[in-house]
Amino acid sequence: MINYFVILMLLILLAKQITFIRKIQIRTKKSTFEIGVFSVALLALAVLTIFFAKGYMHYLIALTAASFLLINWMKQGLASSGLLIVSRGKEEYTWREISSAKIKTSDKINIDFFNTSGRRIASHSYDMKHYKDLMKLLRYNKVKVDVIKSV
Repeated sequence: MINYFVILMLLILLAKQITFIRKIQIRTKKSTFEIGVFSVALLALAVLTIFFAKGYMHYLIALTAASFLLINWMKQGLASSGLLIVSRGKEEYTWREISSAKIKTSDKINIDFFNTSGRRIASHSYDMKHYKDLMKLLRYNKVKVDVIKSV
């Protein structure tokens, strides 16, 4: 019975994360380190499942959990409604809650987002091809932008 409850809860959380994914206009760029850590986490989940699963329900739980981890990891980015992040607690910051952004450009775009009290909310990396879209989205939503160009 508990297995069904776990699967149901994971599916509900998965559906919530998919609604966030649909909102994203500009996705973050994942670093090699992030990809490596995520791959190790999925590999660990697979190994634990292979060695300790006792029935098809355990495999189904592991598959659902892996899907949840993947979707949760992919949901970082900017949407028309605000900033989507992976965090313990608040996952979406509306544009009203974001007062400024510090942008550092080089071969990629690094953006630090700050809330209305000046505290850093998150730091994201984006591809350079999204620079104009990022600037347009931030200015449209009246976010104060400081651009620092790196050499």
